[in-house]
Amino acid sequence: MGLLIILQIVAFSPRKLEEEVAPEAIDAGTLRPQYTDSFVQATIPADRIPEYTVEGFQQVSTQAGNKQWLMQADRAFYYTTDGIVHARDVHADLYDAEGKITVITSKEAKYFIETRDLELFGDVKTIYPTGLETTSPYMLYQAANKTVSVPVAYPVEGKSVPPAGGKIDPTAERFDFHAKGLKYSGSEDRVELLSDVQVRVIHPDPKKGEEITTVDSDRATIDRKRDLARFTMLESRPAELRFVKINQPGMSSKSRRAEVRINANPRKLRTVRALDDVKIEERPKVDENASIAERRRARNAKPRYATAGIAEFDSFKNLIVLRDYPQVYQDRDTITGETIIVHRDSDLVEVDQSNAFSEGELEEGQ
Repeated sequence: MGLLIILQIVAFSPRKLEEEVAPEAIDAGTLRPQYTDSFVQATIPADRIPEYTVEGFQQVSTQAGNKQWLMQADRAFYYTTDGIVHARDVHADLYDAEGKITVITSKEAKYFIETRDLELFGDVKTIYPTGLETTSPYMLYQAANKTVSVPVAYPVEGKSVPPAGGKIDPTAERFDFHAKGLKYSGSEDRVELLSDVQVRVIHPDPKKGEEITTVDSDRATIDRKRDLARFTMLESRPAELRFVKINQPGMSSKSRRAEVRINANPRKLRTVRALDDVKIEERPKVDENASIAERRRARNAKPRYATAGIAEFDSFKNLIVLRDYPQVYQDRDTITGETIIVHRDSDLVEVDQSNAFSEGELEEGQ
């Protein structure tokens, strides 16, 4: 009996227990995030190991009691020594001074603990509070001035969407764009497209289908408070190349500046304007169902030209309204006046205070 008791004590001594449950050595490399598609990982020194990892990460940033942003992620890695949080599968709500929310989703994000700035990487989708959606490979949010930016090195695509809580109106004009670089100011609700801009304005027509107006420029500013997009060219360009280009089916225009009215009622407002040193070339539009003979006639028809200081394109009525020393040239005829209205569906030209003459008639009378 005494022997049995001694054996039991030896079997359950603390030293024996420690030997049996002592953990195996952990390879530090296994604690590092291992993602083959990571944009952020390459920017973190290879010898860094996150102090801790959080599943189902959520963090709110505030300043002076005001919420700046709310970020959620499937997983986050804390590098507290470097003041960095590396997050995966990110959803971020950014709050402007009025409490309006810009919603961003991305594959990854890098949060800087000290400055509270956010870098977002990979399929960055941004929905602005007043009806604009963009996608880009990268975006930076700076908390100090609440600006969102994309460097010129990165492409940006965007389109108009209904504002938060709004519904899609199939009869309303809409627009989309692509550019390089973007800057968004929440306080001013203004988007700046920084380079190589192309905007398409899509005008739905129940009879003719969609008519698309394309505007190409160096830069553009989309002012959502005024629902106005302004297009400009770089002053550094040579004068002969410093033109904003506007194209519609059968018509091309170039001018120093241009404007597009966003969310306008096309029945009441002319939504596209060319401004300063306007030059227009108009050719007969060819319906997609046109016969071979109709296509041949349109191809052989002489174009109609116009110049003006201001040209307004009325998509709903299919008119071009010319002001500020306008002139229209067709065949050998020249028409001038204070205001000229060109009917694109016909050869009709309306003139206010006309001063028309025909070079052909002058030659015949000599």
